[in-house]
Amino acid sequence: MRPALATGTSYEFDRALDRLTDQVNWKDADLIVANTMVAFWGILIAHRLERPSIFYLHESVSARRFFAPHLAPQLLPLVESAFSFASRVVFSAASSQSIHAALRQRDNFQVLHGWIDVPRINAYVAAHSSGELRRTHGFPENAVIFANIGSVCVRKGQHIFVQAIEHLLRNRGAKEGSSVPPLIFLMVGAYPDPYLDILRAELERRALPGVHLVNQVADSYPYYRLADIFVCSSFEEAFPRVVMEAASFGLPIVSTNVNGIPEMLQPNDAWLVPPGEPNELSEAMSVALDAHLSGDRSRAARAQRLVNDRFSTTVLFPQHVALAVEITGSSLG
Repeated sequence: MRPALATGTSYEFDRALDRLTDQVNWKDADLIVANTMVAFWGILIAHRLERPSIFYLHESVSARRFFAPHLAPQLLPLVESAFSFASRVVFSAASSQSIHAALRQRDNFQVLHGWIDVPRINAYVAAHSSGELRRTHGFPENAVIFANIGSVCVRKGQHIFVQAIEHLLRNRGAKEGSSVPPLIFLMVGAYPDPYLDILRAELERRALPGVHLVNQVADSYPYYRLADIFVCSSFEEAFPRVVMEAASFGLPIVSTNVNGIPEMLQPNDAWLVPPGEPNELSEAMSVALDAHLSGDRSRAARAQRLVNDRFSTTVLFPQHVALAVEITGSSLG
């Protein structure tokens, strides 16, 4: 699909889409699903072939803002046309649907949340202790570990997390001296990128103890399990899987209050703060730390129950299957 996305005019894009349509036996498909806005072209193919389609939107920004750095201006209306061509446009959060409201030309928009594999998480927790994983990854068993899990990138706001860590260490150190267990801060999901270079330089300049950048991993479960507190510092999040997984693992959650996050968790379930405010993030981390040290798991327990009850595969996957059945008018096997 890259040749089509690299074209500069709608005519060139249409010809590239013609070639792609001819290369694949799309006509045998009962349903064409485009998962994320990047796959908008799948909806255009479905429209050409008069096939039912579902356009899943996980992004928390408008189509034009999302594609402006990547597509020629002439192609942006084609992206937007997918919203009207799709049999159903499914948003992971109501906040995401509102962002794209201007593109709604008919009654084909719907909110249907994504899911996490709660049974698999429960099985992992039963099979692996925090202490075991800390020994495996070289972290002290007596430390309090804050984990920020997700791609290390500007949108995720790890630079705000770093500023919050500095503020937290300065304030806690002045107040408590050495009475607090060692504090460790993980940022899991680093990959080669100019932002990572800037972040490394910031960490070196600030000389913060206990801060670790961890490369992207195929399985992030060990880091949820060995952590004590989860921190999301993002500026934008449609309906983040990482927050749902952290809640299901039973972690206290400190998060920015953006996009779909307040649709998932309320202030009684997590410590929610405005984005881009390191001092407020630091204060919430400090309060979460106090709760952890005192054995208060009330927020974490509420968040865990809520997420497990509402966003498990066992609850939501059947709803997505039912949507596909409704659109195709078939049993799908």
